Amino acid sequence: LGPTGNVQGSYKFYNLDTGCQIVANQFTVLPMPREVINLVHSIEDAQQMPANIIFTDAEGDIVDDDGTGFAPHTDPVEDHSGVDPVDPADGLYMGMHNPPPAHAPAANVSPPDFPVHPAVAGIDALHDDNFFLPLADDDNDGEEEDGRVGAADDIVGNEEVGTVNPHTGNDLGENAVGGPPAAVAPVETVQPPQHNYNIHPRQGRNYSHCYGDDEQVDEANFFQTARIPGVLYGANSVHVPEAFNTDLIAHHIMIIIATKVAAGETHIFLKQGLKEFGVKGEQAVYKELDVLHLQNVFTRQDPGCLTSNEKGKALESLMFLENKQTGAVKGRLVADGSKQRNYIEEGAAASPTVMTESVLITAAIVATEGRDVAVIDLPGAFLNAEMDEVVHMVLRGKLAELMVKVAPQIYRKYVTLGNKRELMLYMTLQKALYGCLRSALLFYLKLVADLEGQGFRLNPYDPCVANKLVTRAQMTLTFHLHDIKILHVDPLEVTQCIEWFKSIYGTDVRISRGTTHDYLGVMLSYSNKQVRISMADYVKKVINGFIEDIHGSASTPGAENLFQIRNEEARVKLNYEQAQCFHSTVAKLLFVTMRCRRDIQTAVASLATRVTEPDEDDWAKLRRVLKYLHGTAYLSLALDASNLTFMRWWVDASFAIHPDYKSHTGEVLLLGKGGVIGISRKQRLNTKSSTEAEVVGVDDASSQILWTNYSIKAQGYQINETLVYQDNQSAILLEKNGKQSSGKRTRHMNI
Repeated sequence: LGPTGNVQGSYKFYNLDTGCQIVANQFTVLPMPREVINLVHSIEDAQQMPANIIFTDAEGDIVDDDGTGFAPHTDPVEDHSGVDPVDPADGLYMGMHNPPPAHAPAANVSPPDFPVHPAVAGIDALHDDNFFLPLADDDNDGEEEDGRVGAADDIVGNEEVGTVNPHTGNDLGENAVGGPPAAVAPVETVQPPQHNYNIHPRQGRNYSHCYGDDEQVDEANFFQTARIPGVLYGANSVHVPEAFNTDLIAHHIMIIIATKVAAGETHIFLKQGLKEFGVKGEQAVYKELDVLHLQNVFTRQDPGCLTSNEKGKALESLMFLENKQTGAVKGRLVADGSKQRNYIEEGAAASPTVMTESVLITAAIVATEGRDVAVIDLPGAFLNAEMDEVVHMVLRGKLAELMVKVAPQIYRKYVTLGNKRELMLYMTLQKALYGCLRSALLFYLKLVADLEGQGFRLNPYDPCVANKLVTRAQMTLTFHLHDIKILHVDPLEVTQCIEWFKSIYGTDVRISRGTTHDYLGVMLSYSNKQVRISMADYVKKVINGFIEDIHGSASTPGAENLFQIRNEEARVKLNYEQAQCFHSTVAKLLFVTMRCRRDIQTAVASLATRVTEPDEDDWAKLRRVLKYLHGTAYLSLALDASNLTFMRWWVDASFAIHPDYKSHTGEVLLLGKGGVIGISRKQRLNTKSSTEAEVVGVDDASSQILWTNYSIKAQGYQINETLVYQDNQSAILLEKNGKQSSGKRTRHMNI
């Protein structure tokens, strides 16, 4: 239905299965199938829509293709003597209104009886002005794209519908987008009614930008050679010139079928979900509420015992419905904890999570030691934690009604009516429901208490790493909320640990065993006493999510001009949409560099300093990084800890490389093979020489060096030596001897 106009680049879509309007910012462009065209026609007939498609403004007044409104059924006042409203070649109407499809019934003829497609049941409840919405104008000259609508839709409308996604190459299958619609009964062809059209004169447009450099086409030829078959003009064939740039046209006005890219599953709110899923949706909500009731997640609250302040602080309840790949519908109740921000201090509700460095260090150690690895996920983990404060929540409308159906003898008498005459049911939370600000922290405290009760001890330098001696060998757990990695040399001990988790948190624990695991968005593959860490799928998503297509590859992630910036007068800043995309993409690449792609760290660190006001040069540098990743997406980081007692660090600095003459530091740690820890960052103060920059670089790295020493020792390993390598002799002497090695250019440094 066209773009929403938000910064995420979302589009509005019409769901032919439910008759609902949906919004998505991830979608796949597909050819327009004939089945969809036929289904749209059946919906037109079922709603007794007008014979011809018209466009209106927000007030409902009909508008012409120049965006000028005019009242319907009024006589034209302009002189149209020089404009022929009908193309003599094929009777094609040249104004905003298009001749009615041949299948449409006349205004005074009742539509013939035919079996209505089940998807259009209840479609009359929709607003007519939501059925066809005009697309946003993307032309630089501000002209509307009505002329090109026919071109793009016909380009795709006359193609055979294949089973391969043209963008990803994946097999879509028969039910890729909801499956093929049911067959629609044939409709009797009747003579279209006659209408009075208000045709405004206009100049013929030039569509040369849709062709090659040497191709030109006038407007009449454009409409004759590219029309939408059966939808707007009733044409049965189309001829597209070879030079026609279909990608450019389709980018603006192709009708799009939206699909969830990740896994074909969608989360929608209760009201829309009940419309879309019907009885299945209501059953899913009832089941979710029944489970929460049996788990004593909340208890009923007498509204008469609550003060107005307590009612105002009561959290709203949100129910989401999820369409699983299996076709089942699952409900998920969460609390809207935004009100808690008014009285919970920032940081007081934060839950610790395992550090990335700990994940990489333990992965390298267990790979070298040959430990067995298991990754488990505790679904519904938060609901095992008890609330330690009084928190009220209110269920409204349909949620309150279904909650009463779960246990009418308990909840019915506590139902009240709100200001809008809607049902309201107040609850007091007993468990840490998802959405409450402190739910994650409460679960963390329970998990730590359970682990300590079993003899585990936390690493004092990372509170999400726990160790225990089991059968004379160390068992290590790393946990990020409910995602837990279990490490031990004996697979039987790992199995027993998993069974213990099941006894505490339920038997529906999701378990990953073997040599390859997806843990916190990173693929860990163990073999030959080393671990390979990759994020190929994530890198592909970053590239595919970029607003420009990335093709080919680059030999390096950064060119010689990586740190060069034009002066303010010569810079061309990015528009808002590009700037937002730049910021988002750089943040995603930072996530990748900290885990496995050390090769792009310097380039991404440089781009990270440009996110506030990026320009076209920064955009080109980002594109180069993405092109490099496009050609090296499957590169992985190989790690081992074959020399764990000897830590080797490399620290280097580039003097005054940034536009503000600040230097840049890079550091990397090796415990055997591969850079376990790698950091690239801009220094925070200006220096007077390369020697001073090197000393500052070591100072920047010292906190990471010390933490790594302490953390590995806390894991029970002895560090015999820590060695830092540098390539500046003056800096090395200053760091070893202090003021004794100072010269004229470094005497101001108090080392």
